[in-house]
Amino acid sequence: MKLFLRYPLYFCVLSILVCSQVFCKGLEQYIPQKETIEKTDNDYLQMVMKGNNQFAFDLYNALKNRTENFVISPYALTAGLCMVGEGAKKETHAEIQQALHFSLNLAPLLKTIDQYLHANSDYQRNFQLSLVNGIWLKNEKTLVPAYKFALKRNFNFALEPLNFDVLSEAYSFINRWMSDQTKGKINSIISYQDISRETQLLLTSGFYWKSEWQFPFDLKQTQRAPFISRGYSFNVDLMKQIEFISVSAQPQFMVIELPYKPFQQGGAQLSLTILLPNEDVSIETIGNALGADKWYQIMSQLKPQLLELFLPKFRLDSKLDLSEALQKVGIRSAFNSSGQFAGINEKNIFLSKVIQKAITHIDENGSDTWTARQVFKPAIEEGLTPQSIKINRPFIFVIQEMTTRLIISIGKIEQP
Repeated sequence: MKLFLRYPLYFCVLSILVCSQVFCKGLEQYIPQKETIEKTDNDYLQMVMKGNNQFAFDLYNALKNRTENFVISPYALTAGLCMVGEGAKKETHAEIQQALHFSLNLAPLLKTIDQYLHANSDYQRNFQLSLVNGIWLKNEKTLVPAYKFALKRNFNFALEPLNFDVLSEAYSFINRWMSDQTKGKINSIISYQDISRETQLLLTSGFYWKSEWQFPFDLKQTQRAPFISRGYSFNVDLMKQIEFISVSAQPQFMVIELPYKPFQQGGAQLSLTILLPNEDVSIETIGNALGADKWYQIMSQLKPQLLELFLPKFRLDSKLDLSEALQKVGIRSAFNSSGQFAGINEKNIFLSKVIQKAITHIDENGSDTWTARQVFKPAIEEGLTPQSIKINRPFIFVIQEMTTRLIISIGKIEQP
């Protein structure tokens, strides 16, 4: 889904809501006023974004006991689950809706958010944001035609049922499709172990992010230094920066936000937000304290402070089968014979697997940008003493949009 936004976000929201007949007939002639737009945002768009953020923390907590690094994109998966929910009925529909924390009737608003996030992305060489979902159905003659139409209308996805009896064909088709959608950045979303002749319904989700810091780190300042994880010490590449950075000290952890370059004037701007546990606090404890309301509260407390920041470089190519985690957050019937998907297929089918691959690379210049360059920064007033923060132990990280605080991805680093 690649759309380009030339108008403010609120105008696009209003347009989609009008098309969805949320407002009364005749609004197409209405000239929007600021008060009406703000009410629309509060009632609909923010409901979807808040639901996404709560789903992000729910899903993270379902995975937090993993002892290895991982990253997921709850926002990408939200759209994928809405695609599945389009054909779900009764209990299965209700479970998906409850897990996402917003009505599936509002799923078309995800188009609006996508437009905002992808505005002019193809025109910027150093920026790429790929949020890609594919739903794959076993080749059955009993496919409900309305479902195929709904996927095209609401998600711009062309459903092509696959012949899972010939595994090599299904394997090649799905991986080639994902590679095409992500410009070759995700070449292998599934393996042969992820599919079988019994596969009925498969959801694949991909996330890739490339951008530059608003204030890059100086490559010459990067040094090897210890990183302590679960009683063991590892030498890693720690980047160094002295800059005014937004921080917030919470009772159990420190929050540090590093902005990327904005996409365009007045457009979306993403950030990397670090949640660093206090030295006497385990990383598992932090997840329990997080939720959508708490997140907005923490973000409102961020204030710029002069820091001497040490941040490890890291690379994550994280592929996860999220089927078990999704059952932990309440989507249960979809994965067994009690699944109710009469809106997709006349036969009794269920969701075989949900596979997501998310790629995040962090270095001196940003995310997946490996060309060294000279760093120019405004001079810092003499006499100011920066606070030194070393991110030298396991931490949680979030990639979010700074204006809306929409969480795009969330992950954990146990060892860079």
